[in-house]
Amino acid sequence: MDLPILLITPPPIDPFESDELGLSSKVNRLYADQVLAVAKSSECGAVDLFHVLTGDNQYWTDGVHLNELGNERVFDVAVSELFKRYPQVEAARIPMEKPSWRELADSTSL
Repeated sequence: MDLPILLITPPPIDPFESDELGLSSKVNRLYADQVLAVAKSSECGAVDLFHVLTGDNQYWTDGVHLNELGNERVFDVAVSELFKRYPQVEAARIPMEKPSWRELADSTSL
């Protein structure tokens, strides 16, 4: 099996929150464009968080850092792209080599 590679762009930054930190959505957009170009030329998967998260303030704690909902959105988008691009890695198709956490929990007395 080829090693699945999924590149993820940086998210946008709220311009009202970024001034004091010296961060910029413009720079993140340029970086994101380069990440997508590398993914295309390398024929690997990519998640464009810059577009996925642009314009939706519900995902941020402060305009720079993601909150729980933002992290869930990143996870959902990344897993969706991973399984779409590399269906062979779908969890149900990968045999488990070690006991599951449930088997271990059931076998020990706490």
